[in-house]
Order: sequence, then structure tokens, then C-alpha cells
Amino acid sequence: MVIGFVAAILLCIRGCYWYVQKPIYDANPDALLRACRVLMTHRHELHNESGNSRGKPAFLGSGTPEFVKTVPEAVKTLRPAYIAVWKDHVLVCIRALPRTYVLAFSENAKQYGTRRIIDGLWYYNGHSRDQDNEDVSAR
Repeated sequence: MVIGFVAAILLCIRGCYWYVQKPIYDANPDALLRACRVLMTHRHELHNESGNSRGKPAFLGSGTPEFVKTVPEAVKTLRPAYIAVWKDHVLVCIRALPRTYVLAFSENAKQYGTRRIIDGLWYYNGHSRDQDNEDVSAR
């Protein structure tokens, strides 16, 4: 009985992770990467409270007018909580709990994440920067 209960809990947790990651894998990865690279290109035009100089990212919160005006539709379809834009990568926060992010990188940037979707685009669970556990580009 205890084993069955534990198995049910594990299935629920796995289902929760699948549910929050589903929009990432349903998205067009090429369009998503292009959209994030557009944000990187126009990073210097983003104005917000965090600033975007000296290596600090530009933050775009989903409820701000700048988000609505600036963020490409391919990124908006993920319904992110916020987006952080650096000169060589973009972090799109889908959910804080469980941690669900998309990382998009410029062409020559060092890449990291939990699972590679395509070259330059990764799913990231917020843990180790050196994870390359599974290449899902063939799916």
C-alpha cells in the first residue's frame, strides 16, 4: 500500500513537470530562438529599473507595457512570468515553481542548460549550469 502511494505521488510529480514543460516543446524552436536573438540585438533599447549596462540584464516583466510592445509573439506564446536579456543570452522564466526556464544563446556564446532542444536553445530547470543531460533535438 505504501509503495502504491509513493508511486502515485511520483507519477503526479512527473506529470506536473511534463505539464509545465509542454509549452516549450510545443513551440517552434527555430522561431523561438530567432525571437530571443532579436531581443538580444535590441537589448540596449530596453529601459527598465534594473538597467542594462555593465553586464546586468534587462528585465521585462509580463505585466509591463514594454513587455507587450517589445517581446516577439513566439516568446509571448510561452506566457512567461519575466524575461532577462543579456548581450549573449536570454532567460525566459515560464514558472518559478517548479523551475522552468528557456535559455536562448547568441551564435558564439557558451551554452548550458538541462536539455538541449536545438543548438542555441535549451530547457533549464534552474540547477547546475553544466548539465547537458539529454539532447532532445531529435524528438
